[in-house]
Amino acid sequence: MINDIEAAQIVLSKIKEDTQAYQLALKSSFLLYLQTMFLLINERKITLKPFHREVIAKLEDIVFQRNKKRNLILNIPVGAGKSLLAEYFISWCFARDINHAFIYVSHGDRLIMKLSNETKDICAHSAWRILFGGSFNSDSKANWSFSGAKNRTGLMAGTTGGAITGLDAGNPIIDGFSGALIIDDPIDAGKARYENSRQEAIDFYAQKLKTRRRTPQTPTILIMQRLHKEDLAGYVMDVDEEEWEQVKIPALNEKDESFWEERYPIKDMLALRRTNPFIFSGQYQQEPIQTGGSVIQIKWFEYFQDYTGIKPDKFFFTGDTAQKVKEHNDYSVMCAWFVYQNSLHLLDMVRGKWESPKLRKTAIAFWNKWRVGLQGKKPNLFYIEDKASGTGLIQDLKRDTCIPIKAVQRDKDKLTRVEDVLPYIECGRVKLFKNAEWSYNVDILAECEEFRRDNSHKHDDIIDNLCDGIDQGLCIGKSSILDNL
Repeated sequence: MINDIEAAQIVLSKIKEDTQAYQLALKSSFLLYLQTMFLLINERKITLKPFHREVIAKLEDIVFQRNKKRNLILNIPVGAGKSLLAEYFISWCFARDINHAFIYVSHGDRLIMKLSNETKDICAHSAWRILFGGSFNSDSKANWSFSGAKNRTGLMAGTTGGAITGLDAGNPIIDGFSGALIIDDPIDAGKARYENSRQEAIDFYAQKLKTRRRTPQTPTILIMQRLHKEDLAGYVMDVDEEEWEQVKIPALNEKDESFWEERYPIKDMLALRRTNPFIFSGQYQQEPIQTGGSVIQIKWFEYFQDYTGIKPDKFFFTGDTAQKVKEHNDYSVMCAWFVYQNSLHLLDMVRGKWESPKLRKTAIAFWNKWRVGLQGKKPNLFYIEDKASGTGLIQDLKRDTCIPIKAVQRDKDKLTRVEDVLPYIECGRVKLFKNAEWSYNVDILAECEEFRRDNSHKHDDIIDNLCDGIDQGLCIGKSSILDNL
């Protein structure tokens, strides 16, 4: 029996001998079609890993109606070739019958144009035309169909949230499989943290796309990396699980073996898991971390009971100041930190809402409280964000005091900053004073527990100081503390 890449080579050698048999073989197997057409078009063999073959088998099951559930979710790590498989799958279906009707949707105009054009290019290739015939109607660039096909067939491309007038999936004049609604990355990864963006994608699917399937058998194929617990994949599995088969491809298995070592080396995946567990869990493992209290888990913090007798390796201050002092605005927060035995310790904190003169007096008093240092180790810098009221405070302190001030410029959004420092907190390298009920620790733990990825939390001023403390205390230099764990 012909199989795998050797099959493509055998069939290629026989193309001139028996074109009809060649066509039949390719129409009967998506795997054989993919291997052969990729070789003909790109003049090189396609690399297929076990997970690719699993996806190919699931797509074949839909066409041959061996699937037990109508719809299919393919959760695959970013950059693993999911769109390539979708493009060749659509072209294979047209090789079987030009009367199929597909809707192909993605999150951006440029992306869906690229996907649609690449799919059309496969069908326009001379080898495809020789084997399967057909010519194109004079359609638009994104939407195209074959001459001689029935009405409302071909590929109709669109964007999430865009106009869908005239888009149809499936063809009622064909028995069995007749096309599909394919959704390839319905939301941009950078917008997935925002609840409104996620909800827009869900509403667009539920209220519009879902209604464009023309037959009861027409499937929806959702191909995406997981970005959030409440993304479109999470939604459909929550409200309509009996209609969906879900295939999840993790980058690392339970033994920490890579699903594709050549492209996703184990060492890189382990490093990503350590440094950015949110991205790793969602986009690579297909198990997104729950938003809300699980971002910064308060159980990760450790405590120290006494600082007398300790001579720190580093001793410094951080400050994050608010723009206004109204009740709903953020607080101004200042923290005193020291590093000892590869861990960051929070020695003291002040938090309040102060106008400029009081803010200046508070900063000076806070510095003076600890300027003698611990065991001869004096604080060497006061890091203050150079923004809003912080800019004025920096200028005042530099002009009127001898406090060594370092202006902090932030070039990352808050969530990214938090994700960057999570590993230090999770591995117990951030220590608070005494216990969870002690003084300002209550405010710290409450703010950390309420922090949300969608930016729906009320305050994050303490978290700004926490990020600065870890950045300045544990990450400065050629190597970080984590390198020595």
